[in-house]
Amino acid sequence: MFDLQASDSVDLQPGDRIDVRTAIRVGDVVSLDRIESDLVHLRAVPPEQRSTCGVSLYVIQRGEQPGQVVLKEYRPA
Repeated sequence: MFDLQASDSVDLQPGDRIDVRTAIRVGDVVSLDRIESDLVHLRAVPPEQRSTCGVSLYVIQRGEQPGQVVLKEYRPA
């Protein structure tokens, strides 16, 4: 179990299930892909796929508390 927070707008609703599809580490760029009305896939997006992904991307950051994950909108340089 982890606490997922966002510093930017994220398309998640209370009760959503998150299915982590790839290994994810702090600093990774990820996508949240809604698969069903209450199911979202979370996956790391490699650099070569980021410009063609077609969905909002977020950077994984460490929260202030243990087990806390923060999503920050990814803005390419």
